[in-house]
This record gives sequence, C-alpha cells and structure tokens, in this order.
Amino acid sequence: MRYFSKREEGDPSEIQQAFTSVNLQVWCCRYWKLNQWDCNEMAFPYWRIYWNKNKGAVVSYQDKVFEPDNNKLLIIPPNTPFQAYFKHNHMFETGIHVTGKRINEKDDENLIESNHLLHLFIHFTLGAPYDNVQPDIFEIKLNNDQKHKLTKLTEYLKIEASNFSLQANLQVQTIITEMLGELPPKNWDTLHIEHRILDCIRYIERNIHLDLNNEFLAKLVGLATNSFIRLFTSEMGSSPQNFIKEKKIAKACALLDHTEMKIDEIANYLGFADRYHFSRIFKKITKNSPAQYRKGI
Repeated sequence: MRYFSKREEGDPSEIQQAFTSVNLQVWCCRYWKLNQWDCNEMAFPYWRIYWNKNKGAVVSYQDKVFEPDNNKLLIIPPNTPFQAYFKHNHMFETGIHVTGKRINEKDDENLIESNHLLHLFIHFTLGAPYDNVQPDIFEIKLNNDQKHKLTKLTEYLKIEASNFSLQANLQVQTIITEMLGELPPKNWDTLHIEHRILDCIRYIERNIHLDLNNEFLAKLVGLATNSFIRLFTSEMGSSPQNFIKEKKIAKACALLDHTEMKIDEIANYLGFADRYHFSRIFKKITKNSPAQYRKGI
C-alpha cells in the first residue's frame, strides 16, 4: 500500500471542514401485526419511527392528530408524551395495552390487514445534544423510493428479526438518517451547547456506568470545580449530578424496554449501590418503579 507524504496529494483543498458527530444507536427495529394498540401518555427517552402499511391508527400529541398510513411516516422525539390507538379495537383510555406479534414470512398481509395494524417501529438514540430536542411529532410524506426502502426492510424483518446482517444494519441506519434529514432545520436550533459542556456530556454518555463526580468532570474539561458546576447548570438547566442521574435512568428505561436484563443487573451495570437505591431514584424520576415501567403500568 502506498502512503502519501503530502496532505495536498490526498486532499488538494485548503478549506477546513467541520462535521457533526452523531452517536446513533438503534435499540430495536420490528415489524408486527397489532390487534390492540391502546397507548396513553407514552413518553420514552429515545426517538421513535412509526410506519403503518394500512390505515386505522391514530396518534396524537397536544392538539396534533395523525392517522398514518403507507404514504406517511411519523418521527417522535424523546420524551414526547403522546397517545396512540388502533380504531378497530380501541378499548382503554388509560394505561398501555398492546397485543400482537411479529409478522413472519408465512403471514399473508392481505388477509390480516383487515383486523390488524401492520406496524413497523424503530427505536433509537442519537446521543448528546440531539436527544434533547423539544417534544413534538413530525409527519413525513414519503416518496416512492422511500416507500420501497421501508417495504424492503419489512420483507427482511419477516424472515430475520434477531441477527441483523451488516447490510440490514446499514439499511436501518440509512432509513433513520434519511428521515431525520426531512425534519425542519429549526428543530435543531436550540441545541447549541458550550463545547466543553458538550464534551463532558458525551463522556458521561460513554461512561454512564461509572461513578462520575464533579471534581473529575471539571478536570476533564479544564475548569475549576465551582466554575464547571455553574457553567454546566447554566447550559443544561440542571446540575451535573442531577443530569447524570437522569441519564442513568434514561439508559435504564432503554434496557428495560429492549433487553431481558434483570432489574438487579441493570442497577449493577449503571453503578447504583443496590437494587433499592436504583428503584428509589428510578421512581423519583419516572413516577413508576422499574417493575411497573417494564410491565407498562
């Protein structure tokens, strides 16, 4: 292999470029047939993409009401309190009540779509600061190429739903980034965070399982401890330690939703003294115990 010794031979431009780093983590990508989808006051610390191949779903947030179908896709930012239901079998006005199962290659979608919602959903996070946007719901009108990509993904999920190939992983990530690119630019306007605090937040996210004290974090970004606490609180509206607790609980929610880890294991992984300490902090922030959260109560 030949290595160039002069930078200009590899990149002849004199213009310095700055690219934004996005820490995309996909938590789940599933294609299900739902015969009940009564979800009230749902709010989760991760992004959601919903695409339904058939009509019948209603999703609402504040005064916005959406009835998605195969021509439209919904993007729901983290911590958006929304409601959703399937008109064919709408029974509950409180709580979360979902019944259904994965669509597989033996299912004839033409036969099941009359009494089931054909529902593709993707959950993911983007890391700091892009998980801190304002709550909302965005409806994206799809072109034929985008619908083809989504259909291709559902066909894959009907065959394989656990072990994603590299090609399938890239396909999911491409859909996510393409759909996020459709959001209005103003959606990201409030995300200007002082670079030292942003570096600190990204370190916290990468090391959320550690015991991170203010003195260590201040040294990490080259500030005196008191100056660091004041700057962090001014930028984030929360003290560093409260922010860390909230991030730990957000991670716990994702693990409760998308893994089979036991509550004790999650508490240990996130660096809590024990399950009881974890449960106390979890309930203080979410208003539910970890067990209640996992059951959707």
